[in-house]
Amino acid sequence: MPPVDAGDEAGPDSVVTKAQHVAYLIGSFDAVERAIDAIGDDRIPVRASPISPFQGRSATRVGLIAETMIHAYDHYGQMVVYLRMNGVVPPASRR
Repeated sequence: MPPVDAGDEAGPDSVVTKAQHVAYLIGSFDAVERAIDAIGDDRIPVRASPISPFQGRSATRVGLIAETMIHAYDHYGQMVVYLRMNGVVPPASRR
């Protein structure tokens, strides 16, 4: 379950410093880990976020995990473009 103050993709307005952003990011990975651990527990309801393409009965546990991974790779791709635009070769592209 995401933090109550998560808001949209920008996160809560209270997160402004680098330390707060890093703590929020670590917390988001912890939330995803708890969600993955809950996949086999039928007592925990499946709920999609408001911005998820999966809504209502179309949200499945595996579908939401796949969406999480796809979303993370989308952001990774954005970071790679940003780094390259600023003259930085991403670590995964270095030889």
